[in-house]
Amino acid sequence: MPESILILHEHQTESDYAAIELERAGYRVVSVPKLSVAIAWLRVNDPALIVAPVHLIDDDVFELLRFVRSDFKLRSTRILLCCSMPSPFTSGMSRTISSAARAMGANAVFIGEGSKGFDRNAFWLTVAPLLPEASIGNFAVGELGDSWIERYQAQEQTFPPGE
Repeated sequence: MPESILILHEHQTESDYAAIELERAGYRVVSVPKLSVAIAWLRVNDPALIVAPVHLIDDDVFELLRFVRSDFKLRSTRILLCCSMPSPFTSGMSRTISSAARAMGANAVFIGEGSKGFDRNAFWLTVAPLLPEASIGNFAVGELGDSWIERYQAQEQTFPPGE
């Protein structure tokens, strides 16, 4: 069974891009819409990675970080805070957001360049080091060394799938 990745999302937009990329790489993606559902799922599961938005509308993403880092079973789980299509305010505050998130226990923060849409290459440059034996399409990151991103970029792909 492939490793699972938990994605917390409140909107069916930017998280979908991450889910599509991770599913293409062979991971089982579990998407949940609320922090309370994510915490309930984490009480019985141990994912390879947790992806959560930098900002939650009705919840506090730092509550997720506190929960994971205080739980003995989950303490070493990798956490990526993500904002692939940020507002101008978020883009301008990216260093502050990254510093705060890392101080609270996030392993990485991915803040895209809002006007450019979802940047697949930047996403994988951030995500691949967080994944155990990360595989990108037909390539295992560990086997490719530094050139994996060029080989991944060279693959013929459509996004979203089927278009």
